[in-house]
Amino acid sequence: MQPRREIHGINAAHLARKTRLYLNFGATRATLHALIDTVRADSINCKCVLFQSLTWGKIMLPSIIRRSRLIFFYKRMAAMPDYLFWKLKGSPRPRVPHLIKQRTLREYAKRFQLPVLIETGTQFGQMIDAMEKDFREIYSIELDDANYALAVKNFAGHARIHLLHGDSAVELPKLLQSVSERCLFWLDGHSDKTPIMEELRAVFTHGSYKHAILIDDANCFGSSQFYPTMDAVRELTAQLWPEAVVEVRDNIIRIHPS
Repeated sequence: MQPRREIHGINAAHLARKTRLYLNFGATRATLHALIDTVRADSINCKCVLFQSLTWGKIMLPSIIRRSRLIFFYKRMAAMPDYLFWKLKGSPRPRVPHLIKQRTLREYAKRFQLPVLIETGTQFGQMIDAMEKDFREIYSIELDDANYALAVKNFAGHARIHLLHGDSAVELPKLLQSVSERCLFWLDGHSDKTPIMEELRAVFTHGSYKHAILIDDANCFGSSQFYPTMDAVRELTAQLWPEAVVEVRDNIIRIHPS
C-alpha cells in the first residue's frame, strides 16, 4: 500500500477532493483537473501560483464578473481552497486567508460576548455572508457606489443585516448614536488611504462601552503617508482608552479590554 502523501500536514488526496468540491466551475474544469493531478503527484512547485490566480480572479474572474453577483458566490466558495493552499505554501506572511479573519471574528465575539458586528468596508460582502449566523445584528458601511449597490442586491430580505452608504469617517459616528450595547468592530474600510483614526476616535468615545476592535491589513500601517503608524494607533488608544490591550497577530490589529 502506498504511503499517504502529506504536504505541511495536509493529505494531498483530501486536498484534491476539497478543491474539486469548492471549485467545480465547468469552464475552467481542465485547468482545475490539471491542478488536482499536480497535487496528487505530490509535486507542489507550480500549483500554488496557479491557484492564487484562480483565487484572486486573474483566470476565473474577468472584470465584468467582479461587478456582478457572481463574485459573491465565488468568494464564498473560494475561502476554503484559498486557506488550504496558503497552508500548503507554508503560511506565508503578511497576507492571511479570509478564513482566518472569519475565525478571528468568531473568536472575539465569543470571548467578549458581543452580539453586534459593525463593519467598515463592505466590498463584496464576504465577511457579512460568513458572519450572518454568528451575530444578532450586522451593520456594514461602504463608500464605493457599485459595491454598495451589489451588497443591497445580495442581502435584500436579510432583516439582521443593515447596509449604510458613505464615508465611514462620517457614517460610523452617526450609527453609534443609535447603538447602546457593546459591539465587535471589523474596520476594513481602507485601500489607498484609510479613515481609521477617525473611526477609532468614534469608537473610543462611544460612551463607556468596552468594545472589541479588529483592524485588517496591519502591514499597511506606516507603509505610506496615507496610513498612520502603529505608534500613532497606540498613542491614540492610550489617550482615549488607556486600559485597552493593543496587539497585532495574523496581520490584524486587535484592540480590546484587558
